[in-house]
Amino acid sequence: IEKDVIYSITGSGEDLWVGRQRGGLTRLRLNDGAYTTATYTQADGLAQNSVYSVHQARDGTVWAGTLSGGVSRLQNGVFQTYHAANGLASNTVVAIEESAGGAMWFATPTGLSSFSNGQWRTYTKKDGLPSENVNCLLEDSKGMIWVGTAAGLAFGGSGGFQTPDASLSALKEQILGITEDRFGSLWMSTSNHVLSVRRDKLAQGKAAESELREYELA
Repeated sequence: IEKDVIYSITGSGEDLWVGRQRGGLTRLRLNDGAYTTATYTQADGLAQNSVYSVHQARDGTVWAGTLSGGVSRLQNGVFQTYHAANGLASNTVVAIEESAGGAMWFATPTGLSSFSNGQWRTYTKKDGLPSENVNCLLEDSKGMIWVGTAAGLAFGGSGGFQTPDASLSALKEQILGITEDRFGSLWMSTSNHVLSVRRDKLAQGKAAESELREYELA
């Protein structure tokens, strides 16, 4: 692993899952104070050996999104792969998120896909996204899905998405990362600064530009 590029990491309990540029998907398991490793590649059923995004679901299922081969689900030791031909928006999966209701969300360069109860659905600009080039995802503490795209932020869920007030111009920039702190604020990274704003006011359309804090080099 130390000689490969690490694209993504996920895990829970004693398991750590690592997505690698060339080496596939590696599991590190803590056992009696030492780690044991197991690596899965295309030879084991993985869609592709370039694993860009990884997410371990609450039920232990591991989802591995690849650079150009779709997304593979590892469940009970068996891989199942989904790609553009059977419901995924694109074979490139850059981020994965799980909702409290069990739906899986996949960010791709050509739309946002969800997988729930065995069914796929893809969201595009027609569903309220500012861009179909999706970079990052977050389900917040209230169950809202936040989507960072190449043309700014969106929020919503299975019924569709909306964008923040047009006066919040900084939120129209490309959003590269999103997280939520314990005080109820969203933090977002763009190409040149970090932004923070109260999530409840943003979702209710009550956030003023003066409440959007911007952190730059200064």
